[in-house]
Amino acid sequence: MKGLYFITTEYPELKRSHYLVTKEAIEAGVKIVQYREKNKDFKTRFKEASRIKKLCDSNKVQFLVNDDVHLALMLNSGVHLGHDDMSIKQARQILGKKKIIGLSARNYEEAMQAANLAPDYLGVGPVFNTPSKDDAAPAIGLFELNRICQAVKLPVIAIGGITANNANDVYHAGASGIAVISAIAKAPDISSAVEELISA
Repeated sequence: MKGLYFITTEYPELKRSHYLVTKEAIEAGVKIVQYREKNKDFKTRFKEASRIKKLCDSNKVQFLVNDDVHLALMLNSGVHLGHDDMSIKQARQILGKKKIIGLSARNYEEAMQAANLAPDYLGVGPVFNTPSKDDAAPAIGLFELNRICQAVKLPVIAIGGITANNANDVYHAGASGIAVISAIAKAPDISSAVEELISA
């Protein structure tokens, strides 16, 4: 798990749906996409996610589902699990050994606990203060990110307040990749934002 990781969202006021933002982001170079939608019914989410997965498959982009193991199973995809989601043991039983499963960690202690559960990667953050989640944990900063990256043998995907201005610092702290939401989805020019993040 390396490179630029986009977590989908949509901004109706900007006429940006999950699919349209993802399509433009992939065309500009995003390599990993996580479909994240918490407010719609299952039928709608399945329809949206199916369309995005086809787009990812045709572009050889890794596709994951946020939280919903059963949706991931129906789409034959991996999943990213948070703190209040199904256990990784249950997810493995449902999805099988070959599907990618990521786990979130908000600090060093959680990262150590999560690593012991043998996920395929850790999503660590927020590294910096983030505008994308109202309930985000306190920012851990680059020192703590580096401490985690040094301590675990798993790929670490850093998330939270990452922009083209600080992405290089995040990589130097040891992250295998960076995950962003609003830095792409809310950018005035999505393609340019992706290119700048990759370049950084």
